[in-house]
Amino acid sequence: MLPAVLPMGWCDTHPAFPSCVIGKIPGAIAASGFESMATSLGDGYIQMLKMLTSFWVKIDVGALDASPGGVIVMLRDLTWWWLLVIACAGAIIGGAKLAVNQDAREGQVIVKGLLRTVLVAGGGVAVINL
Repeated sequence: MLPAVLPMGWCDTHPAFPSCVIGKIPGAIAASGFESMATSLGDGYIQMLKMLTSFWVKIDVGALDASPGGVIVMLRDLTWWWLLVIACAGAIIGGAKLAVNQDAREGQVIVKGLLRTVLVAGGGVAVINL
């Protein structure tokens, strides 16, 4: 008669023994189920990561050209006056600070701000037209 618990290595030397085969079945089923679940979760995470990192690339955008009716012309027509209003408001506020404080550094700030506005606007147009 065999003992209730098989000694260590018994199933390695007698792999066809019924209790060894039956003992391996639940482990094999559980392992295959766990592996398939882990694989599915991994695939899901990969798909989610791909979607989160590339959803903005798949947006349909009109042609960016400077032809009449193009996107660049439309944006320039909608925003040029905002640029002028902001630049003029900045110059007026700077001039008021210059008059109140009577400090020449305020004039330098005004000139730097206007120069920066002109350079940024011109640089943006140059980059878009490349």
